[in-house]
Amino acid sequence: MGRVKRDAEGAVPPVPTMADVARAAQVSVMTVSRVLRGAMYVDEGTGEKVKAAAAKLGYVPNRLAGSLSSRSTAIVAAIVPTIANSLFADTVQGLSDELGRRGIQLMLGCSAYDPELENSLISTTVSWRPAGIVAVPVRENRAELALLPARGVPVIEVWDIDSKPVDACVGYSNFQAAYAMTRHLHEQGYRRIAFVRSSRTGDIRTANRSRGYATAVEEFELAPGLHFEIDYPLATSGGVIAMRWLLERKLGLDAVFFSNDIVAIGALYECRRRRIAVPRNLAIAGFGDFDEASVCVPALTTVRVPRYEIGRRAAEMLVARLDGKSTRSRRVDLGFELVRRESA
Repeated sequence: MGRVKRDAEGAVPPVPTMADVARAAQVSVMTVSRVLRGAMYVDEGTGEKVKAAAAKLGYVPNRLAGSLSSRSTAIVAAIVPTIANSLFADTVQGLSDELGRRGIQLMLGCSAYDPELENSLISTTVSWRPAGIVAVPVRENRAELALLPARGVPVIEVWDIDSKPVDACVGYSNFQAAYAMTRHLHEQGYRRIAFVRSSRTGDIRTANRSRGYATAVEEFELAPGLHFEIDYPLATSGGVIAMRWLLERKLGLDAVFFSNDIVAIGALYECRRRRIAVPRNLAIAGFGDFDEASVCVPALTTVRVPRYEIGRRAAEMLVARLDGKSTRSRRVDLGFELVRRESA
């Protein structure tokens, strides 16, 4: 633990204030405030003088106190289901990079795919008066988020554009992506195609992928009744569990479309362990195009989504809203790409 600094007589010196910085730099308190907020049109020499005085005095701006008058902080909150894999971590990085360039800090919360925890995070986050919120919502019913725009807190939902946004959204169509993958498997000659998702999530994005898959099954007259929700974690071990569950039931499948790459890669491991040739005896496809998807054996056929760009564009949209600029669309579609590899 660090020691508290004391003066020569052993007393703790007072915490320096903005007024102290102003006196040291021989400028007004307003000038100090503008320099430390990063405001434009401040003389460069004056700015350097203020920063030097603040550093010498050890002055740290009280952002929260400043927000009491401005009604918001220079903080944007992001709420995501998890950062345990690169899916949402890349989006958070894109957000952080773009906001950081503009002097805005990012506050992060993870909902663990739990709607109640998500609502709690939203309530707690709003108490910190963020400038805006970027969210990967869990459920279709987003009542807590829907209240925020009317309170002056812009909300950018990311990773899905199929559902109507409460304010604005950036992402791609999970419905169309799953439809495109199922159509691809059909075009490769597969007819008994299972769609597998974890029963532990139940989020909007996976639900829309399920709808896309079901639409393709009906349109191309594929074998029905092969949509499964299985209890497994979103990890490679989950893919092992799911593949064992499917094989034990002897369903006569010729392809399996997993809603997540990490799980699909675990399924590939289980197929290799059982000496099931992929794709000759069973095709496997995933979703997300994780780094491991291109290097596993066989390389995984999947859906690539612009994870980093989703975060970056969400930050751009949010900053534009904060600057009072109108955005052309409340729904930004960044698209997806079908990546055809060896596994299907």
